[in-house]
Amino acid sequence: MSVRKGLFFLMLFPLAAWAQVGVGAPGLGNTLKPMEANTWAVFGRTTDMKGNPLGGVAVRVDVGVGIGSVRSVKTNLQGEFRTEFTLDASMHKRLTVKLVATKSGYTEAHETSEFGAADKTSGLELVLGDLTPNPDQLSMAGLVGALAPRLRQDAGKVSGVEADRKEKDFVRGCEELIDRHDAVRAVPLLSKGVEWAPSCVECRLLLTLALFEAGSWTSANRQLDEATKLNDVATLKRPEPALIAGMLGAWRGETSGSAGFFQKALEIDPNNVLALQEMGRILIAQKNWEAADPYLERAIRAGASDEARLLRVRALLEEGDNAEAGREMDQYTAGRELKTLPSEARTLCTSRSSTA
Repeated sequence: MSVRKGLFFLMLFPLAAWAQVGVGAPGLGNTLKPMEANTWAVFGRTTDMKGNPLGGVAVRVDVGVGIGSVRSVKTNLQGEFRTEFTLDASMHKRLTVKLVATKSGYTEAHETSEFGAADKTSGLELVLGDLTPNPDQLSMAGLVGALAPRLRQDAGKVSGVEADRKEKDFVRGCEELIDRHDAVRAVPLLSKGVEWAPSCVECRLLLTLALFEAGSWTSANRQLDEATKLNDVATLKRPEPALIAGMLGAWRGETSGSAGFFQKALEIDPNNVLALQEMGRILIAQKNWEAADPYLERAIRAGASDEARLLRVRALLEEGDNAEAGREMDQYTAGRELKTLPSEARTLCTSRSSTA
């Protein structure tokens, strides 16, 4: 048995040595070539929703090629990160990069990008949202809840999306986004709908909403740009592209730009509830109380939620119209006890009482 083991070792040893010999090795000819490699630089920055750099963010970089394909890096004080991947050029002509950025107190950011030539990579931006909701702004979930159901309904009427595939992927993506509130699972499914019906504005807008809620802001902006271009040349235009753009501006603190987008949405649909409500909210943020009041009144008449009533109460109190503010607050409370109301409503009730 020991002799056989020794012979086996002697048979393997030359093969192992041969595998390590380079081109031009004596007696082997020029059959082996040195590996040609591609090196991709993966770099970018992380910011909050207002564009401020975020340092100390953990960024997970996954290129999906096996061992060593996942790296974890931290951003510097300017929110910047960088790493490199060197791969066999004969096997890897392109590189697909998946990134996840995490930081305590913020929502996760997700981005996926594909690079061709290794010397032509571009920087990637990851936007992390604040986990603490801003009571003075419509939430991301609120935007999805307001827009996505109608988009799903209208997308079902669009021809060009094959029924069987739509049932399996696109419809499932809508269910994940709207019914199960799982934007991350919705993104790849809704992407299928865009692939099969690239001219479907509604499909792109649903994917846009899912990408934003999943924390893929760069990808979402690309989809929004495409949806806006399609919408601009459509015979029947939709207000949602302008509405989404207006909300992005509001979240970034760009109130003037937001007002322009909301006005554009109202030009398309003068009675759009969300556009009226958010125009009123923007005008309140600008302390333009008198201008905000009629927008909010119209929003309420058009069927806006109780949030519009609270916004109008704020505007009326600032205008000094306490009587109308009281009537609006009575409509809002509708006999509910003060302690059961949201904190903002309790504050407004107190303000109303002190000025009565």
